[in-house]
Amino acid sequence: MMIASQKQAILALFLSVIAFTCYGESQTSSERKYIIKEGVGIEECPIKLCEEKTFNELFQSTKVGTYLLAPQHGIEVWIVRGRVKAMFFFFHSEKKNSFNGETETGIGRDSSRDDVIQKYGKPNDILVSPISLASGVNAQEETLLYKEKGITFTLVNNRLVDIRVSSPTGNKSDISIETKRTKLLGEWIGGGIYSQKISFKEAFLTGQVGAVVRLEAGGKAVMFIPCDVNEAITRKLKIEGAWSLNDRGEFEMQYKEEDAGIKGMLTIDEESEDIDQLIIKQADNRTKKFGRFDPSQLNCS
Repeated sequence: MMIASQKQAILALFLSVIAFTCYGESQTSSERKYIIKEGVGIEECPIKLCEEKTFNELFQSTKVGTYLLAPQHGIEVWIVRGRVKAMFFFFHSEKKNSFNGETETGIGRDSSRDDVIQKYGKPNDILVSPISLASGVNAQEETLLYKEKGITFTLVNNRLVDIRVSSPTGNKSDISIETKRTKLLGEWIGGGIYSQKISFKEAFLTGQVGAVVRLEAGGKAVMFIPCDVNEAITRKLKIEGAWSLNDRGEFEMQYKEEDAGIKGMLTIDEESEDIDQLIIKQADNRTKKFGRFDPSQLNCS
């Protein structure tokens, strides 16, 4: 049986959701320069209209789950029913080439927070979270969300690192809280999206992802490690707790025996039938992120 201190250590790893994002200097991979438009993406492959085949012809991507990845071009897209749902453009990454493009207002790899706000105005929301860089240095990640425009900017230490484009949304929710609760059911992995390109053990121990949480109907939450990670942490370990989403849109997950949990305002994609990411903004302005867990993509080796 696992002792309490070991369980607490696992929970701390899970709750911290360390962002293992690699930022650094990189090269552009194409002579062609693209224009990023809010709510559209790029005209050559606009969201909602562009199909997988078209994106592949442009960027020669690899499919991982519901994503098409083209790190050689610094771009990824999320696919829903065969069409592009959202686009991600990366800059200053050690693992991806820098995307060769900028927004139609001139925001690109050399832009700062002030540049973004000067061009786009006050964001609908701002998410701030401490992260650990690949070098081991602590940094601050800040995400500027322009929901009504359909564009989001993420900066690390005041340097633009990625742009996300999706469909514009209004401030008023179009779905009920009960529908949101239904959308949350299933398994989620702490830290974001897991890719089977590396083993789960490596991703977990390096902080790229956390444990998996299963949200069940009736408010039960179960946290577990899907693979054997080391002698102290095995897939047989399960910690039970509870989750809830109140009428104000506040999400809470609590593991009473460990006296730890997460509570904050929930952001989800309300348009898609099967949401793939949860973002929880806590009272201290820190954020916790969870990606939809796909067991079929699991690599335990």
